[in-house]
Amino acid sequence: MEPNDVFQRACLLQVSTSVWEGTKGIESEVIESLGQNSDWLKARKRLVNPELLGPIKTAVHQARNQVNKYSLPFPIASLHLVPRESLNQIDSALAGYRDRFWEKVQGIQVPLRRRP
Repeated sequence: MEPNDVFQRACLLQVSTSVWEGTKGIESEVIESLGQNSDWLKARKRLVNPELLGPIKTAVHQARNQVNKYSLPFPIASLHLVPRESLNQIDSALAGYRDRFWEKVQGIQVPLRRRP
């Protein structure tokens, strides 16, 4: 088989996702001002209850797992080599995960805090 023939039977798929972590880190200068033991200290404040973001993160992980299920080994991170005959199944599954993702995003009810 010619090297170019691979792309007659498979294609590259790149999946890019991100989910807001809902946290804010304390600046390193503030931590360093605590003294010599500050190198082991990490500090993050939760801005929302992490359980609210859980279903959204789950939808993202499930979508990535679905792509991995059809993927063939490929040496470049974040790129997936998938057989062409699987594209319709992958596309359909990803559309479902996308809809579930946005459904979960719309379902978040975060109470607003009033500032004094």
